Amino acid sequence: MENKLTSFCTGQEEALQKLIKDLVEKYQPEQIICFGRIQHSNHSSSCFFEPAESTSYHYFLLMITAESKRIEFNVQDFVNFRFADGKVTILSHGKKTVEEAILKGSRFFTTVLSQGCILYSKDGFIQTYAISEVDIVQTLEKARRQFERRFPLAKGFLNAAQETLATGHYSVAVFILHQVLEQSLATLIQVYIAYRTDMHHLGRMLDLCGCFLSQTDTLFPRNTKEEQRLFTLLNNSYSGARYKDNFTVSAGDVTLICEKVKECILAIENLCMHQLVVFEAAVKARVGRNILATDPVETEVHHG
Repeated sequence: MENKLTSFCTGQEEALQKLIKDLVEKYQPEQIICFGRIQHSNHSSSCFFEPAESTSYHYFLLMITAESKRIEFNVQDFVNFRFADGKVTILSHGKKTVEEAILKGSRFFTTVLSQGCILYSKDGFIQTYAISEVDIVQTLEKARRQFERRFPLAKGFLNAAQETLATGHYSVAVFILHQVLEQSLATLIQVYIAYRTDMHHLGRMLDLCGCFLSQTDTLFPRNTKEEQRLFTLLNNSYSGARYKDNFTVSAGDVTLICEKVKECILAIENLCMHQLVVFEAAVKARVGRNILATDPVETEVHHG
C-alpha cells in the first residue's frame, strides 16, 4: 500500500472561501476536498459599450463528515442557495464509508483523495488514508460490468416508454423516460469515474458529468426556453407523475421528450464505449510494459 497525500489549496476565490466557511459552520465536516473546477470566461465588446470581462466557476466538492448519515441532497440545496458566483456540485459521505470504499479499491474515492485539493480539514492537518494505486485491469472489468448490466436496463425502459406513449398513457410514459435518462447517466458516471450515484435529479446528474465531460449540454440541450421547459417537465415527472393529481403532460410534449432522450442515450452509449476502449488500451499498454520488464536479456557467449 502506498500512502498518497492530498495537498491544501492556495489562492481560493473569495466566494468559495465564504461558502466553505458556511459549510463548516452548518455541517462541521471532517474535510472538504475539491476534485474539479471549470472556469467559464466571457469577453464582450461593442461599439456601444465599454469592453467587459466576466468569469464564473463550477466547482466539484467532496465533503467528508463524521457520521455516515447521507445528507447530500440537503447539502446541495444549501450550496445552491448560498453560492451565487457560479455553480457547485457537492457530494457528501461519512468518513467510515469513505474508508471502507478505499479498502475495497474504489476508483472514485482513491482518485479524489490522492489527487484532489483540500479546501478544509477539521484538525488543520492533511488526513492520511492508506491508498493503493488504482488497478487499471479492475477499472476495465468493473466499468465493462456496469455498462453491460445497466445500459440494457435503460434500453428496456425506453422500449416500455414508447409502448406506453403509443397507448396514450402520457404521464406514465414521461415518468419511464425519466428512468431511461437516469439509468443512462448513472451508467455514464460509473464508467467514467466509478461513482455510484443514487441521485434522481437529472440536472444534478448532468452537473456531476461536468467533472469528466466538457460539453454536458449536448447530452440533453437546455439552452432555449423550450428546451428548459421540456427538461423541467421530464425532471419533475419523477415525483409528479406518481404523487401529484394535477401533473399532466401532452402527447406532443412526451413525443418531443422521447426523441431527445433517444438521442441522449445514443450519445451516452457511444461515450461509454469510447471510454471502455481507452481503458482497454491502458490495460494492453500495462501488459506490454510488464512483458518488457520481465523478459530475460539474451546475451551472446563467445568461447575463446
